[in-house]
Amino acid sequence: MSDQERTEPYVYQPDPVYSPRYPRIYALGGPGVPSELKGKRYTREEAQEALASLPPRGVKGEEKP
Repeated sequence: MSDQERTEPYVYQPDPVYSPRYPRIYALGGPGVPSELKGKRYTREEAQEALASLPPRGVKGEEKP
């Protein structure tokens, strides 16, 4: 696993595929995810839609040469 911290929200799979919750085994994590959405389980498609509906976190700076 990487030592780097995530800087944007992401979809992850906290439950195994054989979970009784299947297909709702995906969740949202990372900075910028509202607390009411943390811990909530989604299908993969629902999680991607919820991630896309989050407001942007700000303007990314330009890289310096």
